[in-house]
Amino acid sequence: MNQQSERDGYADSEGDQVYEIVPVELEMIQLKATVQQQAVKMDAFMKSQQELNQQLLETNRRLLDALERNPPRGTTPLGVAVPDVTSGESVPSRAVVPNPGPSSLPSIPSSSVATTSGANTDWKEIATSLARRASVGSAVQKPFFASGKNHPIVFLERFERYFKLCRFGPEEKLEVVRGCLGPRVLEWMLIREGQWESFEDFRKDFLGYYWSGAYQHSERMRLLLKRYHPDKGLSMSEYFISQITSLRAASPLVPEVVLVEDVIRQYPQWVVSLWTTSPDKDLKGTLEFLAGQEANCVKRLRPFSEPTPAPATQRRRLEWPDDQQAEPGSSGRQSGNFQGGR
Repeated sequence: MNQQSERDGYADSEGDQVYEIVPVELEMIQLKATVQQQAVKMDAFMKSQQELNQQLLETNRRLLDALERNPPRGTTPLGVAVPDVTSGESVPSRAVVPNPGPSSLPSIPSSSVATTSGANTDWKEIATSLARRASVGSAVQKPFFASGKNHPIVFLERFERYFKLCRFGPEEKLEVVRGCLGPRVLEWMLIREGQWESFEDFRKDFLGYYWSGAYQHSERMRLLLKRYHPDKGLSMSEYFISQITSLRAASPLVPEVVLVEDVIRQYPQWVVSLWTTSPDKDLKGTLEFLAGQEANCVKRLRPFSEPTPAPATQRRRLEWPDDQQAEPGSSGRQSGNFQGGR
């Protein structure tokens, strides 16, 4: 029993009870011993490093002392070359470092040069692309589309121009257009984007949903019911261009002459009457007609204010003397030299 206890554990001196050492405790004891051994080795290594550093410092000090006691000919104690002033040559104000020859330069492997050159080329291309986008960003405004607020056709045309000028990659087109959509349109895109393989698939699905036949008809009727108002901030030419652009997108099959007539009817009657006498009623001729009428119609479109009548001449009020009163039945209006008696 005592031998078995010595093998598996230890005996308590008071109760002669034997406690077995579980494997976890045994591993902890072994780990502790290993850590202690590593600590002793680390202390010895640190001491050896300190001794080595001390030896190096001592060696450097001895070398410097030797150079100070016996400097080489033509040099200062610090090893800088000193020109001979007795020869009459000019002494430079700064130390001149000779240009090393090709043989003294370290050789660089050609593979390293090729790798570095390729990396520099890639960085140059990236920097050039970023510079182009930064320069274009100030000139081209990023388009935005919100359902019910922006025209789908106009948005796509502006996006194509923006994408081309910013020089994005073709594979980035779907991600770029994602940043141009409103919250509700983004929700629609998240539902449908799993069926798209390219931007053309997005374009077709986008027009089919936001520019259907029923929506085109309602948009055309809304545009035809509008009227030109000069107080809205647009000139006659600007309003005409805006309406023609929207109607052309809403009615791609309608002839241009019909579109021009539809927009002209939205102006005041006197503008329509003058336009009917114009020789050129196409798009270009109508724009020239409106540009010529803008300066002349300012007074006609500006509301006239009613003339203010001149103030009436007020007569001097006549006062009765204190000692006299007006007779009953008198009108009270007497001449200026009224003396108060009959």
